[in-house]
Amino acid sequence: MAEAVDLVVPFPQRLVAVPADRALLPSADRIWQEVDAVTANLGERGRVVLRASGTEPVVRVMVEAQDAGECERICNDLARLVREQIGTPQATD
Repeated sequence: MAEAVDLVVPFPQRLVAVPADRALLPSADRIWQEVDAVTANLGERGRVVLRASGTEPVVRVMVEAQDAGECERICNDLARLVREQIGTPQATD
């Protein structure tokens, strides 16, 4: 087990919940094109998970990358794209 732990290299991770119309996500081609492009560019240096929440009216954008700055930039860019394409206004108190 101790040897297996050495094989795992933690990457910086960022998760953002974007208020959005979850029902529009499956057909949001521009978003999926960007996810595919970012995933191809990252290769083995990271990953992207973008999914509709099952319990809240949000789309979750999760990015892991070897470089923390790259992780932050990619996550912010994808979150902005989700807001632009299928985002909903946030409620204010």
